[in-house]
Amino acid sequence: MITISEFTAREIQRLLQADESKIRVILQGADDLPTPSEARSAILEKLGIDGPFFLAVGARDPRKNLATLHRAMEILNRRHSVPLVECGPRDPGAGLPFVRYAGYVGDAELATLYRRATALVIPSRYEGFGLPAAEAMWAGGRVACANATSLPEVVGEAGLLFPWNDAEVLAQQLGRLLDDAGLRERL
Repeated sequence: MITISEFTAREIQRLLQADESKIRVILQGADDLPTPSEARSAILEKLGIDGPFFLAVGARDPRKNLATLHRAMEILNRRHSVPLVECGPRDPGAGLPFVRYAGYVGDAELATLYRRATALVIPSRYEGFGLPAAEAMWAGGRVACANATSLPEVVGEAGLLFPWNDAEVLAQQLGRLLDDAGLRERL
């Protein structure tokens, strides 16, 4: 049996009582994205963003935990005025003043957004792998993600981790990214 992360292998063992010796982990790759463009981003221009921003991509199901990210952005925006660009399906009930909805974007634009964002933020409480984290790092972007499930395995020491259920700590970490050029460079 082949699986995409050590975390997923442990889940297979736990939930299916599978024999550990029959499970092989082959991590996913992200090298099929186009090279990020150095040209201006049509999406960022359309959204009126020319400075720092955070990025969230993907589905809106509860395990993605966007509510914690939204609370953290509310806290952060008391000190910093910084938008959150969301790519993917629209949340009709959000109506948050700091959210800029980009909708679905193509791979070339996504690679550029990964590269230009202050960080891709992944507050998920359950991920089998976390492909957007790998994609963002491949594109030369920074990642802040929950210290849960497979995400620490994907980002290793190259990502900034936070507890998935703590909006205060997430807001502090995002503030660090805005204030600390050395941290941004290291990541």
